[in-house]
Amino acid sequence: MKKKIALLLALVMAIGLLGGCDAFSAFQSGSDKYAPYVQSLLDMAYKNKTDKYLELVDDTKQSADEYYEEEMMASWADSLASYFLIEKEMLNDDTINQRLLDVTKEIFAKAKYEVAEAVKTDDYYTVKLTIEPIVYCELALTEAQNYSNSMVERAKSGEFGEVTVNDDGSLSGFADDNEYVEWEKQYALGMLDVMESFVSKIEYADPVEKIVKIEEDDEGYGVDVNTLREIDSAMFVWPQ
Repeated sequence: MKKKIALLLALVMAIGLLGGCDAFSAFQSGSDKYAPYVQSLLDMAYKNKTDKYLELVDDTKQSADEYYEEEMMASWADSLASYFLIEKEMLNDDTINQRLLDVTKEIFAKAKYEVAEAVKTDDYYTVKLTIEPIVYCELALTEAQNYSNSMVERAKSGEFGEVTVNDDGSLSGFADDNEYVEWEKQYALGMLDVMESFVSKIEYADPVEKIVKIEEDDEGYGVDVNTLREIDSAMFVWPQ
């Protein structure tokens, strides 16, 4: 299996609006409210922990759940499928798609980050965020390569009908489209077995620090999109 760096899909988050003054009745100053906001934003986006987020942001549980599932995790699942060479068409299979989504959620449930207290700098606040990037793909790579090679050998053996083999031993095509679809399905299911088996083996790279600037105006406060992209990129390590 080729080493492949999937394109990171940026975390796109709207500015978090104040849910009215009562939403912050427990907080006495900006330095008290901004760190919990950043913490709750990350917890919602990566772990689907929404209680604190909904206290601080004018949003609904349904909307937050949909963002976590349909935007964040679905985007990361697509990137992981691309890295492990699972064909996009296979994601139309409900079983494959759900297993991929589930393993993605399990991976990011292990995300590690620490939010420090907010500090005022000039006319705005910043929050120091320390991220321990998830190391996962590199750990699974050898077993994934071995599995991919075994699937190629199964195809060459005639298990999935007649195939065309390139001079370098790789597959270039299947004589029967249905057999090709079946091979891709079996490949995807087996690769998901590999992916699932490495969730418990996740490691972490050296901590990365990000300074998060809090954007504030008359309507509310939040974190700009470029900063969120940087956070998203730092959360996970793709093999080079």
